[in-house]
Amino acid sequence: MIINQVRQSAVAAARGRKMRTHLRRFAESHTAASVRPDNFSRKIEVVVPCYNHARFLPRALSSIQEQTWMQAPVAVTLIDDASTDDTWRIITSFDWDQRFEVKQMRNAENLRQCESLNRAIAASENDLIVVLNDDDALFPDALEKIVTTYEREEQIFMLGWGSLWIDEAHPFRGRESVSLDNLELTLYEPEPALRYRDLNDLNITHSSSSFFKVAWAAAGGYRKKSDRIHPNAPEDRDFQMRVNALHPVGVYRDYPLALWRSDSTHGHDF
Repeated sequence: MIINQVRQSAVAAARGRKMRTHLRRFAESHTAASVRPDNFSRKIEVVVPCYNHARFLPRALSSIQEQTWMQAPVAVTLIDDASTDDTWRIITSFDWDQRFEVKQMRNAENLRQCESLNRAIAASENDLIVVLNDDDALFPDALEKIVTTYEREEQIFMLGWGSLWIDEAHPFRGRESVSLDNLELTLYEPEPALRYRDLNDLNITHSSSSFFKVAWAAAGGYRKKSDRIHPNAPEDRDFQMRVNALHPVGVYRDYPLALWRSDSTHGHDF
Protein backbone atom coordinates (compact mmCIF):
# COMPACT_ATOMS: atom_id res chain seq x y z
CA MET A 1 0.00 0.00 0.00
CA ILE A 2 2.82 2.40 0.85
CA ILE A 3 4.47 1.73 -2.52
CA ASN A 4 1.21 2.48 -4.32
CA GLN A 5 0.78 5.72 -2.36
CA VAL A 6 4.32 6.77 -3.30
CA ARG A 7 3.62 6.00 -6.96
CA GLN A 8 0.36 7.92 -6.90
CA SER A 9 2.10 10.87 -5.27
CA ALA A 10 4.83 10.81 -7.91
CA VAL A 11 2.27 10.70 -10.73
CA ALA A 12 0.34 13.60 -9.19
CA ALA A 13 3.55 15.63 -8.81
CA ALA A 14 4.50 14.98 -12.44
CA ARG A 15 1.05 16.03 -13.66
CA GLY A 16 1.26 19.14 -11.50
CA ARG A 17 4.62 20.09 -13.04
CA LYS A 18 3.23 19.51 -16.53
CA MET A 19 0.21 21.65 -15.75
CA ARG A 20 2.36 24.50 -14.43
CA THR A 21 4.62 24.33 -17.47
CA HIS A 22 1.63 24.41 -19.80
CA LEU A 23 0.08 27.38 -18.01
CA ARG A 24 3.36 29.30 -18.03
CA ARG A 25 3.95 28.72 -21.74
CA PHE A 26 0.35 29.68 -22.47
CA ALA A 27 0.70 32.94 -20.51
CA GLU A 28 4.02 33.79 -22.18
CA SER A 29 2.46 33.39 -25.62
CA HIS A 30 -0.29 35.91 -24.80
CA THR A 31 1.47 39.19 -24.13
CA ALA A 32 -1.32 41.59 -25.10
CA ALA A 33 -3.51 42.55 -22.14
CA SER A 34 -7.29 42.55 -22.55
CA VAL A 35 -9.25 45.71 -21.77
CA ARG A 36 -12.46 45.48 -19.79
CA PRO A 37 -15.43 47.01 -21.63
CA ASP A 38 -17.34 50.02 -20.33
CA ASN A 39 -21.11 49.98 -19.71
CA PHE A 40 -21.09 46.16 -19.56
CA SER A 41 -24.12 46.15 -17.25
CA ARG A 42 -26.26 46.85 -20.31
CA LYS A 43 -24.71 44.03 -22.32
CA ILE A 44 -25.20 40.82 -20.32
CA GLU A 45 -25.88 37.43 -21.87
CA VAL A 46 -26.83 34.16 -20.19
CA VAL A 47 -25.67 31.18 -22.26
CA VAL A 48 -27.33 27.81 -21.67
CA PRO A 49 -25.71 24.80 -23.40
CA CYS A 50 -28.37 22.08 -23.71
CA TYR A 51 -28.11 18.35 -24.29
CA ASN A 52 -30.71 15.71 -23.37
CA HIS A 53 -31.79 17.31 -20.10
CA ALA A 54 -35.37 18.06 -21.13
CA ARG A 55 -36.81 17.09 -17.74
CA PHE A 56 -34.60 19.65 -15.97
CA LEU A 57 -34.55 22.40 -18.59
CA PRO A 58 -37.83 24.19 -17.69
CA ARG A 59 -36.56 24.80 -14.15
CA ALA A 60 -33.27 26.15 -15.48
CA LEU A 61 -35.04 28.58 -17.80
CA SER A 62 -37.51 29.63 -15.12
CA SER A 63 -34.61 30.48 -12.83
CA ILE A 64 -33.38 32.99 -15.42
CA GLN A 65 -36.80 34.56 -15.76
CA GLU A 66 -37.07 34.86 -11.95
CA GLN A 67 -34.00 37.10 -11.66
CA THR A 68 -34.41 40.18 -9.47
CA TRP A 69 -31.89 42.29 -11.43
CA MET A 70 -33.43 43.75 -14.57
CA GLN A 71 -31.91 47.20 -15.09
CA ALA A 72 -31.56 46.46 -18.78
CA PRO A 73 -32.80 43.79 -21.19
CA VAL A 74 -30.91 40.54 -20.63
CA ALA A 75 -29.88 38.44 -23.61
CA VAL A 76 -30.33 34.68 -23.35
CA THR A 77 -28.84 32.19 -25.80
CA LEU A 78 -30.07 28.61 -25.75
CA ILE A 79 -27.98 26.21 -27.82
CA ASP A 80 -29.20 22.64 -28.34
CA ASP A 81 -26.40 20.19 -29.08
CA ALA A 82 -28.51 17.88 -31.28
CA SER A 83 -30.48 16.48 -28.36
CA THR A 84 -32.60 13.37 -28.92
CA ASP A 85 -35.23 14.16 -26.28
CA ASP A 86 -37.71 17.08 -25.99
CA THR A 87 -35.05 19.72 -25.44
CA TRP A 88 -35.65 21.61 -28.69
CA ARG A 89 -39.43 21.64 -28.18
CA ILE A 90 -38.96 23.15 -24.72
CA ILE A 91 -36.48 25.73 -26.04
CA THR A 92 -38.86 26.89 -28.76
CA SER A 93 -42.02 26.88 -26.65
CA PHE A 94 -40.84 28.43 -23.37
CA ASP A 95 -42.84 31.58 -22.57
CA TRP A 96 -40.35 34.41 -21.98
CA ASP A 97 -41.50 37.87 -20.93
CA GLN A 98 -40.47 41.05 -22.73
CA ARG A 99 -37.48 41.72 -20.43
CA PHE A 100 -35.46 39.07 -22.24
CA GLU A 101 -33.94 38.97 -25.70
CA VAL A 102 -33.79 35.27 -26.54
CA LYS A 103 -31.73 33.59 -29.23
CA GLN A 104 -32.25 29.93 -30.12
CA MET A 105 -29.46 27.91 -31.72
CA ARG A 106 -29.36 24.24 -32.71
CA ASN A 107 -26.36 22.21 -33.80
CA ALA A 108 -27.00 20.04 -36.84
CA GLU A 109 -24.86 17.35 -35.24
CA ASN A 110 -23.57 16.67 -31.75
CA LEU A 111 -20.55 18.92 -31.17
CA ARG A 112 -20.27 18.47 -27.38
CA GLN A 113 -20.31 21.20 -24.79
CA CYS A 114 -17.01 22.93 -25.57
CA GLU A 115 -17.93 23.69 -29.15
CA SER A 116 -21.53 24.55 -28.25
CA LEU A 117 -20.33 27.15 -25.76
CA ASN A 118 -17.78 28.53 -28.19
CA ARG A 119 -20.40 28.82 -30.95
CA ALA A 120 -22.84 30.65 -28.70
CA ILE A 121 -20.25 33.04 -27.25
CA ALA A 122 -18.68 33.77 -30.64
CA ALA A 123 -22.11 34.74 -31.97
CA SER A 124 -22.80 37.03 -29.01
CA GLU A 125 -22.66 40.81 -29.36
CA ASN A 126 -22.59 41.26 -25.59
CA ASP A 127 -19.69 41.89 -23.22
CA LEU A 128 -20.46 39.88 -20.08
CA ILE A 129 -21.24 36.17 -20.33
CA VAL A 130 -22.98 34.14 -17.60
CA VAL A 131 -23.10 30.35 -17.99
CA LEU A 132 -25.95 28.14 -16.80
CA ASN A 133 -25.89 24.40 -17.46
CA ASP A 134 -29.27 23.05 -18.55
CA ASP A 135 -29.74 20.76 -15.54
CA ASP A 136 -28.91 23.43 -12.94
CA ALA A 137 -30.64 26.60 -11.76
CA LEU A 138 -29.72 30.12 -10.66
CA PHE A 139 -30.79 31.72 -7.41
CA PRO A 140 -32.95 34.83 -8.02
CA ASP A 141 -30.21 37.27 -6.94
CA ALA A 142 -27.55 35.80 -9.26
CA LEU A 143 -27.41 38.50 -11.93
CA GLU A 144 -27.71 41.27 -9.34
CA LYS A 145 -24.75 39.89 -7.37
CA ILE A 146 -22.67 39.29 -10.50
CA VAL A 147 -23.12 42.76 -11.98
CA THR A 148 -22.61 44.53 -8.67
CA THR A 149 -19.36 42.66 -8.04
CA TYR A 150 -17.91 43.57 -11.42
CA GLU A 151 -18.84 47.19 -10.79
CA ARG A 152 -17.05 47.12 -7.43
CA GLU A 153 -14.03 45.03 -8.43
CA GLU A 154 -12.65 46.73 -11.50
CA GLN A 155 -9.63 44.43 -11.83
CA ILE A 156 -11.37 41.08 -12.30
CA PHE A 157 -12.20 39.45 -15.64
CA MET A 158 -13.90 36.31 -14.32
CA LEU A 159 -16.11 35.69 -11.29
CA GLY A 160 -17.01 32.46 -9.53
CA TRP A 161 -19.34 31.41 -6.74
CA GLY A 162 -20.24 28.39 -4.68
CA SER A 163 -23.23 26.12 -5.28
CA LEU A 164 -25.70 23.91 -3.47
CA TRP A 165 -26.06 20.37 -4.79
CA ILE A 166 -29.45 18.96 -5.69
CA ASP A 167 -30.57 15.47 -6.71
CA GLU A 168 -33.76 13.41 -6.92
CA ALA A 169 -33.97 13.13 -3.14
CA HIS A 170 -33.25 16.84 -2.59
CA PRO A 171 -34.62 18.63 -5.69
CA PHE A 172 -34.39 22.19 -4.35
CA ARG A 173 -32.51 23.80 -1.49
CA GLY A 174 -33.03 27.41 -0.55
CA ARG A 175 -30.81 29.96 1.11
CA GLU A 176 -31.13 33.55 2.26
CA SER A 177 -29.79 36.38 0.14
CA VAL A 178 -26.81 38.03 1.81
CA SER A 179 -25.37 41.47 1.07
CA LEU A 180 -22.02 41.56 -0.72
CA ASP A 181 -20.80 43.74 2.16
CA ASN A 182 -20.96 40.64 4.35
CA LEU A 183 -19.11 38.36 1.93
CA GLU A 184 -15.38 37.87 1.41
CA LEU A 185 -14.05 37.89 -2.14
CA THR A 186 -10.92 35.83 -2.78
CA LEU A 187 -8.75 37.34 -5.51
CA TYR A 188 -6.63 35.04 -7.67
CA GLU A 189 -3.86 36.91 -9.49
CA PRO A 190 -2.21 35.58 -12.70
CA GLU A 191 1.31 35.12 -11.30
CA PRO A 192 0.29 32.67 -8.52
CA ALA A 193 -1.94 30.89 -11.05
CA LEU A 194 1.17 29.86 -12.96
CA ARG A 195 2.20 27.81 -9.93
CA TYR A 196 -1.02 25.83 -9.51
CA ARG A 197 -0.42 22.20 -8.56
CA ASP A 198 -3.93 20.78 -8.59
CA LEU A 199 -7.06 21.23 -10.71
CA ASN A 200 -9.01 22.49 -7.70
CA ASP A 201 -6.50 25.17 -6.75
CA LEU A 202 -9.04 27.35 -8.57
CA ASN A 203 -12.49 25.98 -7.81
CA ILE A 204 -15.42 27.61 -9.59
CA THR A 205 -18.85 26.09 -10.20
CA HIS A 206 -19.57 26.26 -13.94
CA SER A 207 -23.20 27.31 -13.55
CA SER A 208 -23.28 30.98 -12.43
CA SER A 209 -19.66 31.47 -13.53
CA SER A 210 -19.23 34.67 -15.53
CA PHE A 211 -16.53 36.33 -17.59
CA PHE A 212 -15.97 39.07 -20.11
CA LYS A 213 -16.00 37.99 -23.72
CA VAL A 214 -12.53 39.51 -24.18
CA ALA A 215 -11.22 37.08 -21.53
CA TRP A 216 -12.83 34.15 -23.35
CA ALA A 217 -11.17 35.27 -26.58
CA ALA A 218 -7.75 35.76 -24.95
CA ALA A 219 -7.92 32.27 -23.39
CA GLY A 220 -8.78 30.68 -26.71
CA GLY A 221 -12.25 29.67 -25.59
CA TYR A 222 -13.17 26.27 -24.24
CA ARG A 223 -10.77 23.54 -25.40
CA LYS A 224 -11.28 19.97 -26.52
CA LYS A 225 -9.93 17.28 -24.24
CA SER A 226 -6.77 16.73 -26.27
CA ASP A 227 -5.78 20.39 -25.90
CA ARG A 228 -6.21 20.99 -22.17
CA ILE A 229 -3.62 21.84 -19.55
CA HIS A 230 -4.14 18.55 -17.68
CA PRO A 231 -5.28 15.15 -19.01
CA ASN A 232 -8.07 14.96 -16.42
CA ALA A 233 -9.20 18.59 -16.58
CA PRO A 234 -12.91 19.13 -17.33
CA GLU A 235 -13.65 21.78 -19.92
CA ASP A 236 -14.81 24.38 -17.40
CA ARG A 237 -11.82 24.10 -15.05
CA ASP A 238 -9.36 24.12 -17.95
CA PHE A 239 -10.95 27.30 -19.32
CA GLN A 240 -11.03 28.98 -15.91
CA MET A 241 -7.33 28.29 -15.30
CA ARG A 242 -6.40 29.62 -18.74
CA VAL A 243 -8.26 32.86 -18.01
CA ASN A 244 -6.59 33.11 -14.60
CA ALA A 245 -3.15 32.69 -16.18
CA LEU A 246 -3.85 35.98 -17.97
CA HIS A 247 -6.25 37.95 -15.76
CA PRO A 248 -7.32 38.36 -12.12
CA VAL A 249 -10.24 36.16 -11.10
CA GLY A 250 -12.56 36.71 -8.14
CA VAL A 251 -14.35 33.97 -6.18
CA TYR A 252 -16.98 34.11 -3.45
CA ARG A 253 -16.29 30.56 -2.37
CA ASP A 254 -18.83 30.31 0.47
CA TYR A 255 -21.84 31.93 -1.20
CA PRO A 256 -23.92 29.82 -3.62
CA LEU A 257 -25.45 31.42 -6.68
CA ALA A 258 -26.51 28.17 -8.33
CA LEU A 259 -28.18 24.87 -7.61
CA TRP A 260 -25.90 22.20 -9.05
CA ARG A 261 -27.37 18.83 -10.00
CA SER A 262 -25.27 15.84 -9.05
CA ASP A 263 -27.32 12.96 -10.49
CA SER A 264 -27.92 13.80 -14.15
CA THR A 265 -24.85 12.37 -15.89
CA HIS A 266 -25.81 11.01 -19.28
CA GLY A 267 -22.47 9.78 -20.56
CA HIS A 268 -21.89 12.77 -22.80
CA ASP A 269 -18.11 13.11 -22.91
CA PHE A 270 -17.33 16.82 -23.18
